[in-house]
Amino acid sequence: MATRWIFGNQLCHELPIIKEADQEQDVFLMIEAYSRSAWQNYHKQKLVLVFSAMRHFAAELKDKGFRVDYREADSFEDAWKEHVKNFNPDQVYYTVHSDYRMTQAMKKWEKSLSGIDVEVLDARPLFLLSVEEIKSELKGDGPWKMDPFYRRMRKRFDILTEDGDPVGGKWSFDQENRKSAKENITFTKARSFRPDDITKQVMKKVEEQFAGNPGELEPFR
Repeated sequence: MATRWIFGNQLCHELPIIKEADQEQDVFLMIEAYSRSAWQNYHKQKLVLVFSAMRHFAAELKDKGFRVDYREADSFEDAWKEHVKNFNPDQVYYTVHSDYRMTQAMKKWEKSLSGIDVEVLDARPLFLLSVEEIKSELKGDGPWKMDPFYRRMRKRFDILTEDGDPVGGKWSFDQENRKSAKENITFTKARSFRPDDITKQVMKKVEEQFAGNPGELEPFR
């Protein structure tokens, strides 16, 4: 049996960890970890956004016929131990992390395993490039600058380009964007959504368990 561990910033049905899953043999693991959320001191509305998105994503996976082990625990480690007791996986898949601290934490976790194989999967299409491609683009010891890299990617993926040239005649409009808006200019009202039952449950949890975190929950849209 294989475990496919999904984290809160990896909620995408097009990822290999989802598309390559076997409904009969695999189980998805998702964890709301109290200690990480408290330690990071996230804004209350960010916590609601992440936890609510995770719970909605878990429901979508279940609707597709997948098994999901969704856990609320003090830490990832505690939840993982309980997951192993219940499912006894011999293989674990997870998507490569973009966060350095999580990358190091997962490497340390891998070393603690016994009798369980681990495979780290590609994060595309969350990102345009794989980790290996990014390393090949950033050769040497630097310094690396965003502008030339940005232009190469625009050309490579044909993003807002015409025959290799930038749409609008310029690669960057940063200077113009730093100026104040003109008088009498109007902006489209931001789209908002009323919290559904899942989100309301998360809001209640955050208010109770993360009362000391910064920010206010209302209005949450």
